[in-house]
Amino acid sequence: MLISQSKTAVASPVVVELFESQGCSSCPPAERVMARLRQEFGNSVILLTYHVDYWDYLGWKDTFSDRLYTELQKQYGAVFNQDSIYTPEMVVNGEVGFVGSDHQAATDQVGSRTAAALKSFNLSVKKTETGAAVHVELPPALASTARQVTALVVEDAEPVHVLRGENAGATMSGDSAVRTVLPLSLDHSGRAEAPIVLKESWNTAKLKIVVLVRGDPLRILAAQEANWPR
Repeated sequence: MLISQSKTAVASPVVVELFESQGCSSCPPAERVMARLRQEFGNSVILLTYHVDYWDYLGWKDTFSDRLYTELQKQYGAVFNQDSIYTPEMVVNGEVGFVGSDHQAATDQVGSRTAAALKSFNLSVKKTETGAAVHVELPPALASTARQVTALVVEDAEPVHVLRGENAGATMSGDSAVRTVLPLSLDHSGRAEAPIVLKESWNTAKLKIVVLVRGDPLRILAAQEANWPR
């Protein structure tokens, strides 16, 4: 049942991915860098925060953590020839990784890419009785180079007060928290559609849906975002 929809068809912004944990004492400065990037670049960036799970056994279980995010970071580690993965790590457009608390590196990497916009595609988000339906349509040139297309639910969630572990007593940001990642399968015409079931813990007023189009090896070729439909 179609109730309402939101559409976007604009030039792709720069994508900044942060891998962090509420249990990591080095991560609060990286959260502040993400907040500064939002202020400095506005709609020219899409910010994504993946809460990894390998800190969950050291005193505090991250309330947003998922093993899937750890696996993604491991894939980046292999691409970047890293000896190990770490937090906080920031990745820009799937092309370069660096320490997430390094504001100068972040602004340099984002700033150098804002003038060279990524490719665009059509994104339509429709409200359904159980949540939302995502529909994407890639132009032929982009579809031919796409190796992976995913839809992410991202929430500017409420801050979290950490009670144990390295950050005991601290309040951690919930901004740009990736809540789930869904693979999209393109058909021969470059179209894909998938349902997203709304979870009770999500605040629809603060949700966005982000679609990432990746090439080889994990480079982000295009990205779009839309508000959760109402």
